[in-house]
Amino acid sequence: MIELNNHPITITDRDDLSKVQFLWKIGEPDIPVTSCSHLPNPRFLPDRLDHWSENWRVQGWIGTTFKPQHLESSDIGNLNSIVIFLGVACFRKISY
Repeated sequence: MIELNNHPITITDRDDLSKVQFLWKIGEPDIPVTSCSHLPNPRFLPDRLDHWSENWRVQGWIGTTFKPQHLESSDIGNLNSIVIFLGVACFRKISY
């Protein structure tokens, strides 16, 4: 969990989900799908592949937006990127 001044920072703080058109959940991410009631049923993807070590898992979500401009934020800039975290550290960010 990430905290700032002893207050947890969650996915709802970024407001990404309100802009999502379609959602794919990988594993069992803790995301408040109720905050995006406009979504059709989210799709689910497996959290591991058969040939992986038993303790390897992936968790998160992938979403699309209706329009590319929905990926712009006055607070943090362009959200059109893929961010990969290992534990709580950012492993790689790929921007488009």
